[in-house]
Amino acid sequence: MILREVLEKTEAHFKKLNFERPRFEAEMILSAALNWKRMELFLRLDYPLQETEVVRCRDFVTRRSKGEPLAYIEGQKEFYGYNFSVNKSVLVPRPETEHLVDKALELIKKNNLKSLLDIGTGSGCIPIAILKNTSELVATAVDISVDACEITKSNASKNEVAERLEVINSDFSASDANDSLNLTKFDIVTSNPPYISETDLEIQKSVKDFEPHLALFAKNNGLEFYQTWFSRLAEQTKSKTHFLFEIGYTQRQEIAQILDDLKVFEDIECLKDYSGRDRIIYCTKK
Repeated sequence: MILREVLEKTEAHFKKLNFERPRFEAEMILSAALNWKRMELFLRLDYPLQETEVVRCRDFVTRRSKGEPLAYIEGQKEFYGYNFSVNKSVLVPRPETEHLVDKALELIKKNNLKSLLDIGTGSGCIPIAILKNTSELVATAVDISVDACEITKSNASKNEVAERLEVINSDFSASDANDSLNLTKFDIVTSNPPYISETDLEIQKSVKDFEPHLALFAKNNGLEFYQTWFSRLAEQTKSKTHFLFEIGYTQRQEIAQILDDLKVFEDIECLKDYSGRDRIIYCTKK
């Protein structure tokens, strides 16, 4: 089969499934299946596909038709200009989280911070992207999932920062979670915790059906981990520690109240994402 024909059929198929951008989706899934840059498709539309390539394209299209995110199909996702391996054990890194990395790098360079803790690290995209842009910082990444920890280690090696990243498999919410962590050594703490309410009915089907619920949903209207983790961090971190947590865009007031009630945090501010929505909460410890 000729690539042009496959592309047109794939576009028509996605259009029937009411994909928002069927042509773009077709281009992305076929370039992923062929392991080409998207631009190559336009330059090689008359390319005769080999049978193995047709089979692979068909498999990728079938999986995407069921709503599976392209990142899981491809097994990788770009974040902050770096490539990260991903699978269904970890969230797909989002562009919104890059704002957290931007702010962290600003704080690290301005205040000469030396040690970072990332809680619920998933693919490790936050600490690894930060380490790639600093030379003296060391980081610790914690996750409850064994598989997520293995992916983080792999991504750290692939991005050549493994010697500066310690990965710990631990439930940070557990009562004994910090026994192996000296939280007073960290200058900055980052996290993209689960913050979607268990009753949220608006979550995308591709997210709900394929991404790990452990990394998505939280009790107490999505506030569970802010309540638990900030309570622990308030008790066990040192003065002047910086905190950057991603939040749901409707949660600003509730999380600011959690911080106020603990009475040890100050300089509280909220950063917006590319859409102008509240996305990152920042504070320091008094």
